[in-house]
Amino acid sequence: MEEMYKRLQAMPRKWLFLVIGVFLIFEAIFVFPLQYELSIFNALLVYIYVELGVALSAITTHNTGKVFLAVALLNLVGLGLRTWLEWGEYSMMRDLTIDNVMLTYCPIVIMIYIGYAYAKYRFEQSGASS
Repeated sequence: MEEMYKRLQAMPRKWLFLVIGVFLIFEAIFVFPLQYELSIFNALLVYIYVELGVALSAITTHNTGKVFLAVALLNLVGLGLRTWLEWGEYSMMRDLTIDNVMLTYCPIVIMIYIGYAYAKYRFEQSGASS
């Protein structure tokens, strides 16, 4: 994980921000709602979200509040696009409840934030950012 952290720090930040932003928007469209069952897909999603947090910590110098807010807002943009995609369908009434929204987007944002905070603490304390 430390190698990935160092490689991401050496990459151009504008492109990485673009890739991460597009990923956050489109994962919010296509992953909703999460299925709460033990599966390889869900384990892979948790790993991807934690690694995304590590990537965000490698390329940002902002404080954690701004990163948390940016991740939450990009997921809300994805939710808005998902609502537009399902407008007028029965699945919108079934899936787009407040419970499903909170049980999908809160864990996603929290998992990304955990990866971000872990990487900030571990790699910046050990001096990997220099």
